[in-house]
Amino acid sequence: MEFLDGLGLCKLAKLRSYCIGTLESGSYSSNLSPHSCRHLLFEINENQSMYLHYDKIKNDRIERIKTSWRTSFRTMKLLSKDLLSS
Repeated sequence: MEFLDGLGLCKLAKLRSYCIGTLESGSYSSNLSPHSCRHLLFEINENQSMYLHYDKIKNDRIERIKTSWRTSFRTMKLLSKDLLSS
């Protein structure tokens, strides 16, 4: 299992004008922002499925959310490769 830092990918997205996507969990939906990115982790498992882990503050409690990520594995590999080379 590989974990990629969300903050780095958001910085990369901003620099290269990529649209990373949207967080969705039930009825909750929020655009990614540099402020929320420090709480994000991208998980790529053995089956090349991708999940996004992030913290959501609800009723003064922090909940760890895990949701599927709607970007292809190939795209994520390219983003992380660009990030490492920059």
